[in-house]
Amino acid sequence: MLNKLNTLILLSFVTLVCFFSFACFSENGKMISNGKDLVSPASTKTPNLIETERGYVKAGGWEIPSLESMLLVKTGKNALGDNQLVADYHLYKPTNEMLTTEPHVFLSNEASLIRIQTVTTLSYRDTTFAYSLVAAVVRKDERGNYVQDGPGIVYLYVDEDGDGLFEFLKGDAAPFDIPQWVYKVGGS
Repeated sequence: MLNKLNTLILLSFVTLVCFFSFACFSENGKMISNGKDLVSPASTKTPNLIETERGYVKAGGWEIPSLESMLLVKTGKNALGDNQLVADYHLYKPTNEMLTTEPHVFLSNEASLIRIQTVTTLSYRDTTFAYSLVAAVVRKDERGNYVQDGPGIVYLYVDEDGDGLFEFLKGDAAPFDIPQWVYKVGGS
């Protein structure tokens, strides 16, 4: 109980720090970490999550890290899905330490921090339909530095209906179904 109280106090403090640091806001106006030693605040209430056999759906969409403070390191094309849709991808790496608890806290029920290592956008005809986020659980070592504490984790966020919200989340690197609306983008 004391550990949960300490985590809540820390997250409350970080929320105030992020509120006064304009660099903590993502493209959609939600808070996200992009500064050293900052974490995004975990939701104080359980989100409206629906678990399906394919993954998790969150009403209102999942929070996507802002790409503004990231370095674009690779672009290309990749054939995806049964129909081999040729999608564009853009691979980004954070330029600063990016730590957060979401979505890990909701999927594992642990208040662990994760370090965002890369974010990849998947788009078709300039319309983004998915984000892939590679992260790792971290902990502070005896010197106060964040170190990786386990294997990497892949999170895949998908806009299932074309509304711009990424409401679907898979917590693994398994293949996924490309939403049907993507095939209709640009009249195809």
